[in-house]
Amino acid sequence: MIEYLLALFAGMCMAIGDVIQKKSYDFKDLENPEINIIDKILKSIKKFDGLTIIPKHVISRMYPFKGTKNKTYFYNETLYTDNSEFYDLFEALERKNNTITVKKEFRDNISISNFENELKEIIDFLKSNLIQHLKWNGKGHKDRICIHALYDYSNTCDCERCNYNKLNFKYATDLLKNRKQNDTSIIKFRQAYTYYLLGDLKNAYLLYKEVIHETKNKDNSILNILCKYNLINLKNLIKNHYFESDRHQIGITTLDRT
Repeated sequence: MIEYLLALFAGMCMAIGDVIQKKSYDFKDLENPEINIIDKILKSIKKFDGLTIIPKHVISRMYPFKGTKNKTYFYNETLYTDNSEFYDLFEALERKNNTITVKKEFRDNISISNFENELKEIIDFLKSNLIQHLKWNGKGHKDRICIHALYDYSNTCDCERCNYNKLNFKYATDLLKNRKQNDTSIIKFRQAYTYYLLGDLKNAYLLYKEVIHETKNKDNSILNILCKYNLINLKNLIKNHYFESDRHQIGITTLDRT
């Protein structure tokens, strides 16, 4: 199973890597110097259909995370970059009394006024992607930045996926049984993967199909690509490992047409 999960993640990385090359995921529009750096980062993240976890090798290719091509990369949980605008923003930030503020010595050049909500969303993204440190990879010396010092660890998520990670399998299952009809495609994608983790291949399959239908008219939708990729892997699991009485309801012939 470990080998399967590694192969699945590798395939997801390749799928996203292919899509990032397409025009709709071009980041040149964000290189406008008149756009605030916080807006640049958030718009870069938003290009990925609301996905909150993105493979690190893809993040390193996203402007403004990216500076010079060969100067931007990850080593474990540290992002190396030579984009000074990106680096200088996080160098200026600190968490005090559970609030993100600008350090006194940077206040003449850096302002986060009216961007507090956007900045929280960015920091949550960094936390979700396990980015712990920034290291300067440009000319001259700059101290390493402990991004994790900005994270809020008091606000714990109570979704089905997080409860699965906390080994609360029964509660995770109960949450899935009480899914809301108006859940977004992103939430359904997360739920489908949790079904898979719990061994419920049938509901994982059905929910992935639902998300594919919802996102089919979105050009270059990464969410649509990932659902299709996951269905291919589910197809192999169902054929080889799923022999419940309702196996015919999922339908191998239907899977073959996906």
